[in-house]
Amino acid sequence: MNKCSFCGYEFSDEAAQSCAGCFLRRFCGKLKCPRCGYEIFTRRPGIIGRLRKRKGNTVTAGHKSLADLHVGDRGQISGFSTYEPKKIRKLMSLGIYPGLLIRLLQVFPAYVFQVGYTQFAVDREIAREIQVTLTADKP
Repeated sequence: MNKCSFCGYEFSDEAAQSCAGCFLRRFCGKLKCPRCGYEIFTRRPGIIGRLRKRKGNTVTAGHKSLADLHVGDRGQISGFSTYEPKKIRKLMSLGIYPGLLIRLLQVFPAYVFQVGYTQFAVDREIAREIQVTLTADKP
């Protein structure tokens, strides 16, 4: 049973078809309250989360977190090590996407890095969430 955090109505998964026509609805974490229409995000792991659990949460060779890089290192953002949608949305709203090139400029007092022509300053916690595949080119 699920409970709507907006109106308090209790309903089953079958009654909460948020995206009835979507082929990914089984893997989506969203439910829609049949009474008020409020969309609820559940903490169930989606298809990517299930694959990560099956494979294991270890970082593969060549992948490092931004916090593990040295000043001047360059690479490509390979993903995020967090499962929290709020953190991922925040990073992506800033324009930090997997596949973009990244260069670390500074590590203290904040991690400063460049993506494209934009420079960002983040704390160590956020820097640990950004996974990078190193490239060989150094300045």
